[in-house]
Amino acid sequence: MEKKFYHKCLGQQLAQFRKNTKTSHVVLSKNTGISRPTLRNIELGKGNLANFIQIMQTLDLDISAKKLPTTGVLGKRIALLRKSQNISQRKLAELVGVSHPTIVSLETKNSGRLDVLNTIFSHLNTKPIIVPINSDKNFWNGAAMSNKSDEWYSPPSILEKLYTCINGEFDLDPSSPLHCKPVEAHKYYTIEDDGLQQPWNGKVFLNPPYSANEPWCRKARESVENGDAECVIALLAARTDTGWWHRQVAGHADVFLLQGRLKFSNQPNSAPFPSCLVVWGGDDQLKQSIRAAFNAHHISSYSSM
Repeated sequence: MEKKFYHKCLGQQLAQFRKNTKTSHVVLSKNTGISRPTLRNIELGKGNLANFIQIMQTLDLDISAKKLPTTGVLGKRIALLRKSQNISQRKLAELVGVSHPTIVSLETKNSGRLDVLNTIFSHLNTKPIIVPINSDKNFWNGAAMSNKSDEWYSPPSILEKLYTCINGEFDLDPSSPLHCKPVEAHKYYTIEDDGLQQPWNGKVFLNPPYSANEPWCRKARESVENGDAECVIALLAARTDTGWWHRQVAGHADVFLLQGRLKFSNQPNSAPFPSCLVVWGGDDQLKQSIRAAFNAHHISSYSSM
């Protein structure tokens, strides 16, 4: 799907990710205990930093920026970024237009206001982007700074093996790129069709936008469980530590761990994350065929993950 990652306001980015995951303010308010007016304020780039961080954690998101350390609590990461530029706390406070204790509080207690955080990043000459938690920060940051989209074309070598496994073409590719059709399928949905809102049926291949895995995996699981689709085969990053994986994949689908790092067709370098094939539905013959074709370790949906 073609969505740019970078927006000037972190609140706007957060709102976009929330919409990508089809999470309403009502649901997010229930999951975080934060009122809907407060959520809307955060998405306007205002409000308490603690609320912003809590929402980010609930949606499995993190902040990435050039030269920003990738681990640790946000305040300490900001402090390290500031020090790397030889800027004192008092100087940063002067640049941002806040008191010295405000900077101290942010760096030591992880507290403050979201609008101040946005301004701090501006004065530290770096552009923050929101990314899925535990993803490769440099990979996503590079995509954002080069204005690439959240669209990774499936490797032909993967697809060719899958065509053999299913004895022909797929019936549907519900998250197809706008400008090409890398998957052989009878029907395609692009971002203009909003594949999440369309019916899925038959044998489905899914390579979802990696900024919004959960709603696509939920749709895959529900389409099979409801009897609409015969099977859904998804090419995913193997993110076994995330909430969406345990809600939509573990115990619901068979997982085939692929060896090595994949090179997506429209990307110059190999992916910085491990990949897997996830299969909702399908019979034993299909799963045996996939295991043999890819020489992949198979984790059954009945296995403990």
